[in-house]
Amino acid sequence: MSNSANSSPLEPFNMEKELEAISKSCMTNDDYEKFVGNIVRYFIVRYMYSDLMEETVIRIGLTELRKSLNFGPIRPWKIFNATEPSEEDLENAKSLEEYYNLKEPYSGHLDNQLLFEKNLIPAEEYLDERFPSIRDMFRIRFEEIISEGGGPINTKLIDRLIVEYNRIKERVGEATKKLRRLGNCLHQ
Repeated sequence: MSNSANSSPLEPFNMEKELEAISKSCMTNDDYEKFVGNIVRYFIVRYMYSDLMEETVIRIGLTELRKSLNFGPIRPWKIFNATEPSEEDLENAKSLEEYYNLKEPYSGHLDNQLLFEKNLIPAEEYLDERFPSIRDMFRIRFEEIISEGGGPINTKLIDRLIVEYNRIKERVGEATKKLRRLGNCLHQ
């Protein structure tokens, strides 16, 4: 069940309905400023909006993925490294969390030319307040997959959760891109 604005406690969570609600929402000038913790004016935020939104959705999704697996908090940004772990590395992982850490999808990098990791904190708070369904989409779906698995967490389940994380991230990304394009509300 969801506590989002578009679902009542009596009806099941409907991801399609929530995505549609996000995509039809407006970002006013005040919203842009709140999105960055009121540290710069809306005009500047528009230049960084796409990157900040994408990174914040990634952070929310990975936070919920790690929580669903009972792993530690999201790791700090690091220097970008596109190298995939070898099969040997994955087979030699000493724990499920180590296996996950080797496979964890992209999660921010220190050589980002537009954002600092700390920029995501007010953006995450804003999204949790304005669109709590984003976090719900990840959390609820991960819970469903884990309960469908019917057994202990293993590497196959982790791989399946990562695939689902990527699917949800893409869907939310599509909805948030439409959110920005609603030109009739940009100057409210």
